[in-house]
Amino acid sequence: MVFGQQVKSKATGAVGILTGISGDKLLVSFNGRDSVKAPADALEMGEETMAAIQYLISEEKAPVKKKTVHSGGSSRRISPLIAKTPSMIFFNTAYMKEYNGITVDDIPYNGGKYVDETGNAGEKYNFAPFDDEFVYGFAEPGHTKGGWKNGSQKELHIEKIDPSCIDSDHLDDVIVVMCANSPLLSKTVVVGWYNHATVYRNPKVFDIDGEKHWMICKCRIEDAHLIEEKDRDFIIPRAAKDGTGFGQANYWYANQDKDYEFRLKVLDYLKQSV
Repeated sequence: MVFGQQVKSKATGAVGILTGISGDKLLVSFNGRDSVKAPADALEMGEETMAAIQYLISEEKAPVKKKTVHSGGSSRRISPLIAKTPSMIFFNTAYMKEYNGITVDDIPYNGGKYVDETGNAGEKYNFAPFDDEFVYGFAEPGHTKGGWKNGSQKELHIEKIDPSCIDSDHLDDVIVVMCANSPLLSKTVVVGWYNHATVYRNPKVFDIDGEKHWMICKCRIEDAHLIEEKDRDFIIPRAAKDGTGFGQANYWYANQDKDYEFRLKVLDYLKQSV
């Protein structure tokens, strides 16, 4: 994520935090104070950050109609408030105890039409360690007309997590919060999470030992954290009832200003749950 990165004033050596863009100037907060405008060439920053900033400034100068990502009606620019938090996305999956394959004692629940009709779930291995030291996560992105039998899988709009990846196939260093509808509480709860995950725009299919697997994200084994079933009590809101949270889609970007306080609560919960 570009915003939230540290920069240094070439003139004074003061360290600040990037909070946004205004025209061809950057908004920088020094010592926790209100953001001030500064030219990009007056600040020291990493090459990748500078490249991303130059791209966003060019977008700022472009006609308004070119600044908007029309899918979902969401702006390319993330708000400075949300930018204060790490890159994050919430996935809604079928509910399982271990997510280490389907067994007699661990079958997927509340996973939608595909799970109901097939008894299978792409997310069944979301917390299974593979020999290459990664875990591979999946949440159904939905399908075009024709459903899972005849339609095509939709893409994940990773630019809603970080606008700088608008033309990229993937985004690195994302916190992926895995959620599911608990049959114990009849509410959507956090079942686990990935730190430092790579999230892909389109689902990928691969074969291991003759079995087909789906994934939309991955992380190293040590960055995958499954919450024990007895401790799954952190409730995630639903848009229809709470005005924010998951809607009909299985992905929630939580990228509106109204979601900021909730993101902080989630981050605090994950920190305490390690």
